[in-house]
Amino acid sequence: MRRTLLIVFPLGLAFGLGSGLGWGASPATTQSAATKPKVTVGGVKPAPGKKYPAMLVLAGDGDEIRGTASAILGDREWVLVTVHKTESTGRDARPGGILPLVQAQPFSGSIDPNRIVLLTGPKGAETLMEVLDRDPGKIAAAVFISAAPVRRTPEAIQLWQPDKETWKVPMWATTGTDPKGAVQVLLMWRQVAASAPKDACLTIDPRAGEGGGYPVPDDGIGKWLDAIAAGKAPSVGPDRQAEAERGFYEKFAAEVLEAMKVGTAAEAGQAVAKTQAPMEVKVVAPKGWQRDERGETAYDAETSPFVQLYLTPAREGQFFARVCGAKWSGKAADLLADYDKRLGERGFLVIPYRQWTAGAKAFQISSVLWPTKDKWHRWLIVSAAGDGGERAKAAPLIMVMDASARPDPKAMAAAIRTLADSMSVQWIGGEPRRDAGDAGDKKPGKAGMNAGERR
Repeated sequence: MRRTLLIVFPLGLAFGLGSGLGWGASPATTQSAATKPKVTVGGVKPAPGKKYPAMLVLAGDGDEIRGTASAILGDREWVLVTVHKTESTGRDARPGGILPLVQAQPFSGSIDPNRIVLLTGPKGAETLMEVLDRDPGKIAAAVFISAAPVRRTPEAIQLWQPDKETWKVPMWATTGTDPKGAVQVLLMWRQVAASAPKDACLTIDPRAGEGGGYPVPDDGIGKWLDAIAAGKAPSVGPDRQAEAERGFYEKFAAEVLEAMKVGTAAEAGQAVAKTQAPMEVKVVAPKGWQRDERGETAYDAETSPFVQLYLTPAREGQFFARVCGAKWSGKAADLLADYDKRLGERGFLVIPYRQWTAGAKAFQISSVLWPTKDKWHRWLIVSAAGDGGERAKAAPLIMVMDASARPDPKAMAAAIRTLADSMSVQWIGGEPRRDAGDAGDKKPGKAGMNAGERR
């Protein structure tokens, strides 16, 4: 039987310590002097000499996060400790003092210091991030409930940027239950995840639901916690949004790959070119396709190092292509990965399905999901890239994209063949300038994937 050893205590400094340590039986209360913590113990007492995993909750006044912690643990045999900041202090508990505070309590002998999980909501998120940055080796895992990964500095408010040691701590981040707020929190966590090392154990949980008036994470957190309790490294939990996208697009991705194997290129149409320092891009569009300058983002060496052509068979349509000259001196496959990372840094959910090479070109089939103010946008993408060079400094990058509810794999495969076979990019140097053909360019880094978003 799993049981939760609940410990909540009041202190008169920057913390408030509340009631209760119990397993469902009528509690027997012991209270020390008024200057010491009040600890309430009920039910079965901890076994002598036994060490328990502990969940340390960083809460605020009026914060229902302790209810979330209790719901997550259920009847698991854990110690549950709440450190409560008070509005009278107007500040969070001091990050450097939280673990020493807990270690100084009489019950600390029942806690395994190697199995401490920190959990918080929006009010304690910044404190938890600072604790992780200061003492990552002392924390077994961290849980963020409806909390944005944002740090305040004297200069600005910015996204959290964990270092390589902090990324070694497994993290679980839910996005909340408020529709508008949850989307923003989700985007910020996806932006943070874009810079995570490949072996990071970050679970982004977009399915937080209500339970008794408090947000409750996905059920998958149970196995995650059980692994920690067993002294093991947990696996990344489920990302239900990513699972849904894979479920929708996987069959289309397979059909695109098959069409690439057996299909032919689309009939050639008009030649299209764009010269914008520092590159010149030329390509032959599929028959019936045309350029739509409104979909082309402006070149910027740092934020958007791509000279772009936006081609489509139907203006304002859902089927289109971006043909880019990329500032790039590396391998083709790395260029595709770099572009995906750039999308991730903007909060896009990018899911690759297939990757392969053909001659000097690298190909990829992927999907992208991204919200704007009033709706979610999704695309199936087949991409092709070429190698850059030390002298050339430029490489071709082509993306054929379908935003419809039922993508056309054969049309996508035919289009990418025609574009990839005919495209050339030449490095001409010089400073970028806006010419008449670029009058519709948007500011660097601000444009959406699809000019058809205006439809």
